[in-house]
Amino acid sequence: MIVRLACTVLAALLVPASVALSQQEKGAPFSGAWEHRDTYQGESIWAWEAMIQKGQRVCAISQDFATNAYYTHRLTGTADGNRVHFDRICGDRGMETDAYCTARAPNGADPYGWRSYNQTLHLCRDRLTPSSSGCNSVAEDAGMTRTSADRLPLSEEDRAWLSACAARE
Repeated sequence: MIVRLACTVLAALLVPASVALSQQEKGAPFSGAWEHRDTYQGESIWAWEAMIQKGQRVCAISQDFATNAYYTHRLTGTADGNRVHFDRICGDRGMETDAYCTARAPNGADPYGWRSYNQTLHLCRDRLTPSSSGCNSVAEDAGMTRTSADRLPLSEEDRAWLSACAARE
């Protein structure tokens, strides 16, 4: 546990998440903050993703809205051109996963840890979209747009996790 914490702190110092999130790095088109705002039953809802890309590795924290509640998840995946495929997930239990993230599991919660996942997002006209057919059938205004990382409600723990995750090979 102490070694893992020390590695997380060291990684956070080496790759500051606030810097990586606030600027799109050359060769890392998915790095940054993304958002989509909508209205549901007269209420404003907000979905967002914070991503760091290092090489092909992409680490993300996402928040979305479903069944009258917000859900937050951590994801890892692989980028290939204008698409990223997420294959691991943990977070709030619901439709996307049944497993809490280890560090965020309530006392005595089970299951927790990473689960297999299958989601592909495409970068189409500088918008992040879950289109299964790539960019050909994506409407001009579909998907998430880039936003400032300062607008996202990321904790220091979230930022440290993003940095540590991106530092892993």
